[in-house]
Amino acid sequence: MKKVLLGLAITILSLALLGAIMFYPLLLPYVGLRSLPDIPTSSTAVVKSQWQQVEPDLKESLIATAKKLDAPGISAAISLNNEVIWAQALGYADIDEEKLASVQTQFRVGSVSKSITSIGLAKMVEDGLVELDQTVQSYVPYFGANQPDITLRQLASHTSGIRHYRPCFCFPAYESLSNRQFDKMEESVAIFAKDDLQFEPGHGFRYSTYGYTLLSAAMEEASGEPFLNYMENKVFRPLQMTQTMGDWSNTEIPQRASFYIVRNGKYREAYSVNSSYKWAGGGMLSTPTDLVKMANALLNNRFLKQGTKEELWEPILLANGEMNPQHYALGWRIGELSKLVPDESVKIIHHGGTITGSITLLILFPEYDMSIAMMVNRSGSSGELFKPIFDLAKIILPTKAAMEKEMEQKHAEASTLESK
Repeated sequence: MKKVLLGLAITILSLALLGAIMFYPLLLPYVGLRSLPDIPTSSTAVVKSQWQQVEPDLKESLIATAKKLDAPGISAAISLNNEVIWAQALGYADIDEEKLASVQTQFRVGSVSKSITSIGLAKMVEDGLVELDQTVQSYVPYFGANQPDITLRQLASHTSGIRHYRPCFCFPAYESLSNRQFDKMEESVAIFAKDDLQFEPGHGFRYSTYGYTLLSAAMEEASGEPFLNYMENKVFRPLQMTQTMGDWSNTEIPQRASFYIVRNGKYREAYSVNSSYKWAGGGMLSTPTDLVKMANALLNNRFLKQGTKEELWEPILLANGEMNPQHYALGWRIGELSKLVPDESVKIIHHGGTITGSITLLILFPEYDMSIAMMVNRSGSSGELFKPIFDLAKIILPTKAAMEKEMEQKHAEASTLESK
């Protein structure tokens, strides 16, 4: 009997130890926490001269957001009328090194990578390298032997049926926490290539980062160069997105922030992840300034044709004619906001990113030729950034209206003088 009990105890302890090892990343929010330091209010800022009057209000709003969110570091940028008018960073890029965040500090953008990828996809369409309604199997020879036809449009809109992350009997125990290096796209696609689809392509909606991995495989095959190389040459460099790149975990990147878990005013470093299997759907680094540069180019048709942009921003209907539940287009969510300005409904085009140690949100306001991006280097939900971004918009829009009114008055006065 004693031997049986001893054997049972050893088995239980072994299973507990194995579980602790496999689920270690999920236990991090509860172990090894230290007190989060007060966020430094000194900051780096870039402000266009005509907007100096509202810079104190913008900074005050950013400080309030940082304190409310227990942000180790926070960065934001605003573009208006085809130029970046304000960018500011507060807090720490690295707490232990006492390195302050700057507007050049790079954060993990998470799923905002999908919006960035959509720009590269659209450029390929314009250059005749791919067709959105062509099957991915026609571009990617190593995918599809056991799958029905899936189009690039379906991959970009999450209507393909490709699955998302799931738990696994591996270390760590959840795919989104992978720290394995994938050197070839074919290796990344192999994670899910043989799995059953969640539904018949076009007949359902299932948010899927792996769908974007497969989409980037098609882009890689069509362009004849690695996906990130294509994005650098055809998107980042032309748009002067100098701080946007893949989050290479095995490479020293001087401006990359450190990433944290924060819980009840305490922090620890986030679990180290490797994004090499999901560059297109969740693996990029960037800054708010780079993101609003990209938004500027879209809003003002400086990079893509008007028709191409409209196709990117057209929410996808399912095969039964119903709208997909997230009003998702091709790499973007399309929505409306009723409380930003009095008595008006404002269209917003947006995407958020939630990834280990970082949250990001980018919102475009087409009616005002304005975009705002915000990033924080701690785990959480990108939904936490909607109100802070709207608070910044509420500072900018009345000032914009007053400036436009003043300009109209000056033009009217000048016209009057000319007529005399």
